Amino acid sequence: MKSQFNTEDDKQNESTRKLPSIMLAMGADHVEAVCDEKYAAHKAFEYDLVLVKDTEEVKKFNSTKKGDRPSCVHIPWVKECLVAGKFLDVPDF
Repeated sequence: MKSQFNTEDDKQNESTRKLPSIMLAMGADHVEAVCDEKYAAHKAFEYDLVLVKDTEEVKKFNSTKKGDRPSCVHIPWVKECLVAGKFLDVPDF
């Protein structure tokens, strides 16, 4: 059987497209997916949680804090919440 994914990028993009559905299934009232903060419907501080790809992006987001920003987490944290079956504490980075 031939795989529907041709490259590693295809696999990564598919998993990224699934994240909003996963977050909604986990109980989020609203999920917005954007490739850059400037494309979001609201300013970052208006969100409860910001999800990024990895720890490096969390550190980058946190280093640009301007005022009161939301908690920032990465995809592995979402996976840990799914496995645990509950909303885990947001880690300190």
